[in-house]
Amino acid sequence: MEQKIKIIIIGLGAIIVFLILILFVNIGSKQSILRDKYALKKDNDSLLAQLSETIQDKKRIEEKVSSLNTEMDKLSQEKDDLDKKYASAEKERLQLAEQIKKLKEEKQSAPQEPPVAKSQAEDAYWAGIFKAKTDMEIQLETLRSELKTTQINNEQLQREKSALDLEVTNLNREKQDYKRQLDYNQKLIDSVSQELVREKNDKFQIDESAKSIKSENVILRRQLSALTSRKISLERRLTEIQQKNKDLDSRFGEMDVMLKEKMSQIDNLKSQLYSKSNAPQVQNTQASEPERESSVELPPIVVRPKQEAAGHDSTIALIGKVMALNKDNNFVIVDLGEDSGVKLGDNFKAYRDGKAIANLEVIQCRKSISACDIKNANTPIKVGDIVK
Repeated sequence: MEQKIKIIIIGLGAIIVFLILILFVNIGSKQSILRDKYALKKDNDSLLAQLSETIQDKKRIEEKVSSLNTEMDKLSQEKDDLDKKYASAEKERLQLAEQIKKLKEEKQSAPQEPPVAKSQAEDAYWAGIFKAKTDMEIQLETLRSELKTTQINNEQLQREKSALDLEVTNLNREKQDYKRQLDYNQKLIDSVSQELVREKNDKFQIDESAKSIKSENVILRRQLSALTSRKISLERRLTEIQQKNKDLDSRFGEMDVMLKEKMSQIDNLKSQLYSKSNAPQVQNTQASEPERESSVELPPIVVRPKQEAAGHDSTIALIGKVMALNKDNNFVIVDLGEDSGVKLGDNFKAYRDGKAIANLEVIQCRKSISACDIKNANTPIKVGDIVK
């Protein structure tokens, strides 16, 4: 019993140590998860800041693109105006060329005037024509240069527009990547929070199991203290019983001595009576008086018959049954005790179907039961086997 209690206490101590180790491991994993959570929060905040910056950049780029589109619209309108002016200038040039042609024809067909007046009029006329022509050529050159510059500006704006489109697409891709990363971080945070909840639940369960184990430990300690106190009281009672047994044995010895003395006295009295049986009646009556005077009334003597070392070898055969079996400690409990005359060290045999299957030796004895050690067994003992 003490071994069982010690094994139970050692097992409980090992379980408590194991639970404490699990608790420390859970605390460490919880701290690492919290650190990861804080790091993920920082990354999430930085990603949100980058996302807000990219959104602002996108807004600025969109505003820039809209302004460039308005400028391109203005330039296209200016180009259309310049094309119209160029077309009108070409028409005017063609008209002037036709007028010049007509004037040449008229000049050739017209009669010759005086050379001085004619030369002056022609000079003035041709000077006006050349002046108009030069003006038209200057306007045409300016229009061509403006057209080239507008074309160059248009191409540059187209290149800037394509670059801005590429940048917008890149920003959209980065935005999608940031959204994916944010979703992943959110999922990771959710999983971490779920793990934290599970860790909290596990910790709560471990605390509950530790509390239950502590309460069981307290109960077992109380039971152990009660068993130890009961053991001490039983040992005291056993010592008292052994002392009483010794006292009774000594009294039995004294009673045996007294009985032998009394028996010898009775034998002497009987011999005296037989020797005086042939005497006269008076003498017999006189002799009976001292006989009566010398007779002694003995107290009732109860003598317990002494049994031999083995209880089953006595004149009265003891028969009992196996009440309980403890395979771990290799002993059985039988329904024979001190009331049946069983003592420590008595030997019994266990029978089943009339065949002896094991030898037993009494190791502890109580009033109505005894504990017997299994010395050797041909067949495993069962509850209900006969003991003789």
